[in-house]
Amino acid sequence: MLVCHDWGLEGYSVTDYGQTVTLHLLRTDLGPPITRLDTIFSGVALYHFVHTQGTIILDIIETLIENIFEEYGARITEWDRLHGVSKWPGSIIDYAAKLDEAGCVGWMIYSSLGFEGFIIGKSVSQSPA
Repeated sequence: MLVCHDWGLEGYSVTDYGQTVTLHLLRTDLGPPITRLDTIFSGVALYHFVHTQGTIILDIIETLIENIFEEYGARITEWDRLHGVSKWPGSIIDYAAKLDEAGCVGWMIYSSLGFEGFIIGKSVSQSPA
């Protein structure tokens, strides 16, 4: 289980040509000093965030890729048409199968306000920042 409930999202970084996404979390309510924690997603195949303001993360939940595609499938198909999606095989069904075969899983990220998103990748870890 990931430690994230009630942690503020200080920011995020995307490295390794999009294959690593790191959420930079912090807690200011635990007393000095500020506690920082990085949540690092590796082997990232696809991610999407809407980040409109500062936020408090409520949960990061591992889920089936198919659950993410139920909500975002039409948008992902359109993103491929407009911009290209890495390793897109031509349909959302084929893409789900390809990601499953590659050992990917999905994570939904929930917040109090100002942020929502998902990550599809191979692993997640946490370390003090």
